[in-house]
Amino acid sequence: MQTTMRKEISDTKETTGGSGGQQLFHFTDEQLENADKITLAQGLHGLQCTNHFAFLDPQESTLKPFKVLYNMDDPSISFIVLAAEAFNGLGLSPQDKAKAADSYGIALNQTKVLYLVRIHKREDSYEMTANLRAPIIIDWTTKQAWQHILDQVSFEFDFPLKDVFSVLHKHKDD
Repeated sequence: MQTTMRKEISDTKETTGGSGGQQLFHFTDEQLENADKITLAQGLHGLQCTNHFAFLDPQESTLKPFKVLYNMDDPSISFIVLAAEAFNGLGLSPQDKAKAADSYGIALNQTKVLYLVRIHKREDSYEMTANLRAPIIIDWTTKQAWQHILDQVSFEFDFPLKDVFSVLHKHKDD
């Protein structure tokens, strides 16, 4: 999987679009029209002017369980995200999720938590990390979302995903 993912990420980076920047993912108008849309009224930290996103499955099968948070305002600033469920307890605790949901007035059963993923290019490989300190909290009923900045230093900005994948791979047949 590692080699295939590396090749597909490399291949998709060669395409351009959006506002002249590099666009990692391409979707048809129909896919974008049919996708769930979310609005981050306050934008993302450092990107307050990007508020409208489509929530899509990547077309590349090797990128599952990742999703794409496709920026409708500027597709060149789109993100790979990973749902909290993929972390098997390494992300927000149920208590922290409930506290975050309550702070935005969201019913807990309608709360979805996503983590932004970064791909770091190293000399001869790629490393993926997730920002556990600033998850995106979504009210799945209204499709309103917020980037929730956590105070706890135990949540890392660059949590290495290799640990998550080794756990998932080890238990994939359970």
